[in-house]
Amino acid sequence: ATAFTDPLMVVLLIVASLQIVRGKSVGAGMWFGLALATKYQAVLFLPLVVGLGWLSSWRRREWGRWLTGFVPIVLVLLVWDVARTGELGLWSAQMGNYGGVRLAFSWELWPRLLAWTDLGQYMLGWGWLTAVAGLLIGSYFLTQRHKAKTQRETTKDFFAIRNSQFDYLLLLYVVGYVLLHWLLAVPVWDRYLLPILPLFALLLARSVITLAYHLPFPIRNLLLALFAALMLIPAFGARNGRYPIGGFPKADQGASAIAQELQDAPYGTVLYDHWYSWYWRYYFFDKGVYVSWFPYPAALQEDLQAFGRDGNPRYVVLPTTAVALPIHRALTEIGFALEPVTESGNMVLYQLINSDHSMIR
Repeated sequence: ATAFTDPLMVVLLIVASLQIVRGKSVGAGMWFGLALATKYQAVLFLPLVVGLGWLSSWRRREWGRWLTGFVPIVLVLLVWDVARTGELGLWSAQMGNYGGVRLAFSWELWPRLLAWTDLGQYMLGWGWLTAVAGLLIGSYFLTQRHKAKTQRETTKDFFAIRNSQFDYLLLLYVVGYVLLHWLLAVPVWDRYLLPILPLFALLLARSVITLAYHLPFPIRNLLLALFAALMLIPAFGARNGRYPIGGFPKADQGASAIAQELQDAPYGTVLYDHWYSWYWRYYFFDKGVYVSWFPYPAALQEDLQAFGRDGNPRYVVLPTTAVALPIHRALTEIGFALEPVTESGNMVLYQLINSDHSMIR
């Protein structure tokens, strides 16, 4: 229900991964190149691609064939970019739209952890079901480890051991992906969980099947039926838009109402922002509002000290949570206060007030 390119990127990445384990190196490179051309976040899948190739016993020949499929896609992308703009500006443009990448500040870690945890529950629908899934995955890998050890000691079954290694690789990648998005100050958006959702589903399915295989036949069928029923309930709710993800009506976190407040703002109006940059480019691309992104509080201070008294109306939009407190303190330190204008969702729009209590206009 959105125009985001993330779902297409994820499909292409999964196809590329599937091509690797099937030994189709040229196709794997081509599909990965298409994923990268769709969205640059696909590069985060590269460690998984390398790991899958290594576990599939790829050597120089296979990687050379992978490059044969990958390089032409990238070359076409670069040639198109140069022909369109006269320079290689795709990466810088995306980073500019994204707002830059930095490590999360210490005071951001706990709120970010809570936010990602809250969002992560929608991968399966309910918090308790996610906990059960974690228990199943943990039990599954203990079972796989014991099984692989037994087979090494008896039949030396290479394929069973390798399958266990694939599972460990997927789990390691999922954990690493989550840690990266927690420790980097990237926005907490549901679509950033999409790349690991198929991997998580695969791990969960293999966990359930493996555990069921070691149970008596009647109990096995009961377990699988119960699990399917439990998954259908949240799936039905998601299908009917009951969760704040994807095409949920309030998915913009209140940005539309904030933007409506500034629709008729005069040319030269400045909106300072750190968390919601691309939202405003959507709403104000043809309006008189200039969106000024600041990476940290000190940068906002410098901008206001240089331009804050030029007569133009200036606003800042902040979250309603505690992560906005350092911004409040930074503005107070240089003689500015915040006048609430409107609140919507988890955003508050403030107009800046000078130290003499006059609006900046």
